[in-house]
Amino acid sequence: MARYFLDENLGRSVESILRNAGFDVVTSRGLGMIGMADIEWIPRVAALGRVIITADSRIRLVPAEKAAVTTAVARLITVKVNKAATVRDVANNVVNSRALLERFIAKNAAPWIVSLSMPNERDYALGRPGRLSQNKLG
Repeated sequence: MARYFLDENLGRSVESILRNAGFDVVTSRGLGMIGMADIEWIPRVAALGRVIITADSRIRLVPAEKAAVTTAVARLITVKVNKAATVRDVANNVVNSRALLERFIAKNAAPWIVSLSMPNERDYALGRPGRLSQNKLG
């Protein structure tokens, strides 16, 4: 099973939901990385062998941050929090998508950035996983 790191933009409720579902998860708060620039914490987390979960989808668009992912050979999952998908919904989607995530992690060598989208309302209510989309790093 993969070991995960939660970015500070995902609150304590996400941490609690993932821990209660049996995820091995650490947080930026737990590692003393609150307020640290992405280009600083990404290599540190990658060196710990953790898969990063963040709500910051801009990492793939900011050259220095994207370079940090590539150079550190990091594995990063972005999730989207908005009016339609609360933080709690996003956390439950990660739980529902665990098998999908674990298969992807096992089959794909780092570095990579993927986006985990929310399923439609019906599928979410049935506990079905979201969809993974891989973002190009090159």
